[in-house]
Amino acid sequence: MPRLSPKLFKEAAGISHYLPYLLPACRSITSSVNELNWIKNELPKHKWLKALKLRKKLVPLQYILGNQPFGNNLSIKCEKNVLIPRNDTEDWVIKLSNILSEYFQNTNNNNIVNKPFTILDVCTGSGCIPLLLGSEIRPYNKQISLIGIDISNFAINLALKNLKINQNFLNLDSRTYYFSKQDLFNNNTLNNIKNKNNSKSVDLLVSNPPYIHSLEYTNNLQKSVKLYEPKLALLGHLEFYNQLLYKLFHPHFLNNSPNAFIFELGNDQQVQFTKNLLQKLDKSNQWNCGLIYDSNNLIRCIVGWKTDLNILSKICDKLL
Repeated sequence: MPRLSPKLFKEAAGISHYLPYLLPACRSITSSVNELNWIKNELPKHKWLKALKLRKKLVPLQYILGNQPFGNNLSIKCEKNVLIPRNDTEDWVIKLSNILSEYFQNTNNNNIVNKPFTILDVCTGSGCIPLLLGSEIRPYNKQISLIGIDISNFAINLALKNLKINQNFLNLDSRTYYFSKQDLFNNNTLNNIKNKNNSKSVDLLVSNPPYIHSLEYTNNLQKSVKLYEPKLALLGHLEFYNQLLYKLFHPHFLNNSPNAFIFELGNDQQVQFTKNLLQKLDKSNQWNCGLIYDSNNLIRCIVGWKTDLNILSKICDKLL
């Protein structure tokens, strides 16, 4: 990364004596101004300087402010040791919420709106994905349930905090949500969820697993991310998609194999691996597959669905 010029620091100081603190992290005047405005809006004046000094050390702004907006109304609490929710994740979750809301509205005449529908989020982190899905979809299906699992105690504790923080605003029954510490690589994970969650079936499996390859982590990842965000939630590759799909096709998966999945991923190799493994495991040839791209036109998610959830084809930018 190129060094910032003294001229840029002088220009920043001419706008505000606070701005030079933000340049090392923001790298531009425009971004520095935006972050300064957020700090001023979110924190009392006596905390500004401390926040600026932390940001100068590349501490992520969300950890400094303590929260990240997610969706239209949710405020997700952010704490050290748990991954910060990303805008690209927010984008596909909103799209999924809209698609499923449409699905339940269109099937209301068949009373499916009152049928239990369970979404399992693996590697739930802060709980942002199930919280947003539940808040958007529940008006169209009062029996929706959301399960979030993660191997990290920090993550599960934070997900429960975020449920509490947003519960009054969302007017949600806390029984809609169930967060539990579970290890995706443990063969007993499925039984553990069944035993603790009244043996509910799962209709949709979603996950934003660790997917950053070790070489990318070492050579290309932003310094602030490597310094402050948990390696446990970032570093991974094909092994997670292997486990997710084998769990998906488990014959006793929470009483019923899901009809759809959405996995966030980071590169084409992970796409091809997941697609090929899906074809290998799909003995009955029931599954369709597609991709979601992010705002930079990069691969963001792979989507799979059976006939019952054909509506998920609408979320895809490309069919495979």
